[in-house]
Amino acid sequence: MKKIIQKFIFVVLFLSLVAIPVQALPEKRYTAEFLLQLVPADANGKGETSASLVGVSALNNNPAGLAFARQNELLISSTSLPHVSAIIMKESKDGKWSDYGKYEIKPTETEFISYALSLGRLGSLGLNFTFNHTGRFIRVDRNGRAVNAFPEDGMAFTIGYGFRLPKGASAGADVKSIRSKVIVDNETYIGKTYAFNCGIMQEMGNHVRAGAVLQNLGKALTFREKNIPNKLRRKLLIGVVYITDINKDTNLSLNAGASPPFEEGPRLYLGAELLTKRLLAFRIGYIKSVESYYDPFFNIDDGSSVQEERLWTREGLTLGLGLRFKGGELNLARTPYRKPVLTDGEKLRLEGRKSITSFSYVIRF
Repeated sequence: MKKIIQKFIFVVLFLSLVAIPVQALPEKRYTAEFLLQLVPADANGKGETSASLVGVSALNNNPAGLAFARQNELLISSTSLPHVSAIIMKESKDGKWSDYGKYEIKPTETEFISYALSLGRLGSLGLNFTFNHTGRFIRVDRNGRAVNAFPEDGMAFTIGYGFRLPKGASAGADVKSIRSKVIVDNETYIGKTYAFNCGIMQEMGNHVRAGAVLQNLGKALTFREKNIPNKLRRKLLIGVVYITDINKDTNLSLNAGASPPFEEGPRLYLGAELLTKRLLAFRIGYIKSVESYYDPFFNIDDGSSVQEERLWTREGLTLGLGLRFKGGELNLARTPYRKPVLTDGEKLRLEGRKSITSFSYVIRF
C-alpha cells in the first residue's frame, strides 16, 4: 500500500510540473467553455469531483476510469447555465453608489451522449457526442434566408480508451474534434481544432480510488478573426474517493479534488454521497474555484462595450439526488454559478442569479 501511494504522489507531481508550462499562456482568452460542462450530474452533486470517475462518466473527464467499466454503459446528460446580469457599482464623490457597468452572461445548454464498450481484460472503449448552444433557435436570418440553427453553438466528437495496469492501476486517453460557432459584430465565425485528455488512476484496496488527468491539451481554435478568444482552458485535475459500507444496505463515499497550480486562486472540490438501500443517493458538496474569463463589459453611461478580462469565482454548496434501479440510474444536481471578483471601490449587484442545473441518465447492459 505504501509503495502504491508513493507511486501515485510521484505521478501527480510529475503531471503538475508538466501542467505549469501548459497553462502559462500569455493571454488567457478562452473559448469552447462547454468542454467544462461534461461532468455528469452524479459527480456535480458531489462538488464536481470528476478526476476519480469510473465507467462511462470517466470519458471527457479522466479516461483512465474507462478501464473500470464492468459492462456496457450509455450516458445521456444535460447541463443548463442560467442568464446572469452582474452589475458593477462604484461610489461617486458625494458618497452614493451607482451602476457603472455590467456583464451580461448568456444562458447556455450543453447536452451530450456517451457510450462505453467494455472489452474485458483489454479495457474499455468510449464514444461521445456533445452539443452546446446559446440563444433561441433561429429559422431565418434578418435577410430572410433559412438558417435553422442556434446563433452560437459548439460541438465535440470524442473517442477514448482506458486499460488496466498491474496492481490496481489504469491509464487512458481520449481525443476530441471540436467545432465552435460564435457571432462578433453580427458576423458568424467558425473555429475548429483537436484536443485530448490523458490520465491515470489507482485503486488502493477495496475502499480508495485516486486519479489525475491533464485536460484539453491541443492547439487554439482556427477562427479567421484574430480578436476572437480562441484558446482552450487546459487543466490538471487530481481527485480521490473513499467508499465505506455503513451496513449491508447503505454506503458512504467521500470525495475530494483540486486543480493546481493555484495561480489565480484556489480550485478545490469536496463532496459526499449517501446511498441508501442501494436505491436512493443523497449528495452534497462544496466548490471553491477562481478562474479568469474574457467577457464583454457594457458601460452603462455611454452604452459602449469592451472585452475585459476579470477573475470570477464559483463558491458554495452543491446538491444532488439520485435514483438507482436495475440496469440504470437517474441523477439531478444543482451547483453554484460564477460571479466576478471585485476590486477596491466596487460593489456587486446580481440580477437573475440562479444555480446551474444538470441532469443525467445512465443505462447499463
